Amino acid sequence: MQLYELKKDLLYEKLKSEILDGKYDASQKLPKEIDFARQLDVAKVTLRSALSRLEEEGLVARIHGKGTFVVPEKAKKKDILVIVGNLNEFANPSIYILEGIKNAAVKKGINIKICDRQYLEALTPKAFAQNIRDNKISGIIAIASYFIGDEYLLRLLKSSGVPVLLPHAFSSDYRVTGFATIVPEQAEGCMRAIEYLSSQGHKRIATIVHTLSPNLIRGYNKDGYKDLLKKYGADTDDKLIKFMAYEKEDTIKAVNEWMKLSEPPTAIFCFSDYFALYVYEALSKLRIKIPEDISVMGFCGYPGSAMMGPPLSTIDLEYNKAGELAIDLISKAEEWYGKKSRSSVPQVKQRSFLKERESTGAIKKEVLYA
Repeated sequence: MQLYELKKDLLYEKLKSEILDGKYDASQKLPKEIDFARQLDVAKVTLRSALSRLEEEGLVARIHGKGTFVVPEKAKKKDILVIVGNLNEFANPSIYILEGIKNAAVKKGINIKICDRQYLEALTPKAFAQNIRDNKISGIIAIASYFIGDEYLLRLLKSSGVPVLLPHAFSSDYRVTGFATIVPEQAEGCMRAIEYLSSQGHKRIATIVHTLSPNLIRGYNKDGYKDLLKKYGADTDDKLIKFMAYEKEDTIKAVNEWMKLSEPPTAIFCFSDYFALYVYEALSKLRIKIPEDISVMGFCGYPGSAMMGPPLSTIDLEYNKAGELAIDLISKAEEWYGKKSRSSVPQVKQRSFLKERESTGAIKKEVLYA
């Protein structure tokens, strides 16, 4: 036992010294435990013990499924406040953006403090600013968007005295707030979806739009969206565009109405992957097969969409990467925030990607209309 204790202590001291002396680069991923133990000529259990102590001291970070990383010395003093909405709602992108924030923060040695916006909105701007100072917060990541200028949350954020970043912003948020923003390419993603469905032969494309954005269909107003459909040879029939709340009953009703049309749609384009869950259920009840009888397209890249039956084709906004990028930008805030800043407040576009899966396919000739 004494020999084991001596070995793990010696290894801990050795690795600690090497990390502090700069032998390992900041954020460097260490070898897999089995390989690292072999390189160090120690038992795996000895290495694990040493790594656990290093993790407790904040010198390394261990991320499940990804590995062990050296924590940058410079980043250890940063405390970032992350403001989220209702995390109990699985359709809330905050959940998935937050995952990317957590992973990136661990790698960079940044401490994050998560707080629900409802709690913060109970504070006065003066009390909020004092809390920021008392907790030594160096920056704020607020998962909120669609600001018009008079929101109380905006007033609080402006009183904070620290850099603020919006990781899932709308295009106008940069102008309205003056904060750093990451803006997903919604209009480009929408265009990719329609272009893709059109390439599969679909001309009757039904579209579900969330009532929370009645004037916007993923970056387009209604007229602009109809122009997009027309550009790719799709019908612009108003009956094929429905605005609805994220409710099962509303979605099922819309699908039933569409399928009763004399010329029903051959594809359904959902405002988000979450609507697609209810679309699947509605089509199943009607004994309509996906994609044999109708294609279904999502939008947003909900992580569970790949496990739907059949797996859902979607436009992936890469929420996780938005969270990682947010940490990277806020960790470099001294470059763009304050009197000594060397660059303008960043406005970054987050690319979207088409994920083609089994829920979409080429239209069958027999359902083409004359």
